[in-house]
Amino acid sequence: MTGKLADRQRGIIPGNTHYLFPSIVPNRPLRSESLGVQLLRHDLGTTAAYNAATAMLVTELPNVIVSDMIGISIKTANQWLAYARTNWADYLAARHEGE
Repeated sequence: MTGKLADRQRGIIPGNTHYLFPSIVPNRPLRSESLGVQLLRHDLGTTAAYNAATAMLVTELPNVIVSDMIGISIKTANQWLAYARTNWADYLAARHEGE
């Protein structure tokens, strides 16, 4: 009974989908804007994670699929692919020499 009460307080309705980030409205996910605001309150920016995820996606999937999945143009997906395939060895060596 205590578990059911706790679930009800968290907005979990038995037999329905459980979201990783539930909103205060039962059986609804947290909006991405709200999640971003909450992350920033804890000094956790999302830009670096987005960039890393996008770079990984374009190297693993065809650009047409990536552009459709995340809502970017095919040209932008191609630019991300060029960025992801860049050899960063020269940059890292130069940075290491400066230390």
